[in-house]
Amino acid sequence: MKLRTIVAAVDFSGPSDAAFAQALAWAKEFGARLYVLHCYEIPRPGIAEYQLSIPDTVWERVQQGAAAGVETFAERARAAGVEVDVELCEEPPAQGIRSSAERLGADLLVLGTHGHRGVERLLLGSRSEEHTSELQSQFRISYAVFCLKKK
Repeated sequence: MKLRTIVAAVDFSGPSDAAFAQALAWAKEFGARLYVLHCYEIPRPGIAEYQLSIPDTVWERVQQGAAAGVETFAERARAAGVEVDVELCEEPPAQGIRSSAERLGADLLVLGTHGHRGVERLLLGSRSEEHTSELQSQFRISYAVFCLKKK
């Protein structure tokens, strides 16, 4: 299998950084194009229920922060000589990752995971596991790789 397109989904956490580092290494090794993807959801409808008004400048700052965050990853890829693009999507992460990976024609999707175990995993669940089950049931991605941050 030839890797041409790698999507690294990031959320700016430690595990996400570890996943990006691995995706970057593979993109460099295989000459693949790397997409740095960040999906976020701004819960605007729920706010109306409480009659709260949050200024547009707050939403703009969220969007600017997300853009700056993914650009930091892209700069690392450029410094390594890897062809890179950034993608932002304002959707729930599982849905946004799936739709973006499909639209980009991803051969490989790389995600970080916090590696919750035992009772913590039972109570908190795993966002990465949610992404994987949705991807496997609805998308043709060959592999989804989960990277843990070393302590």
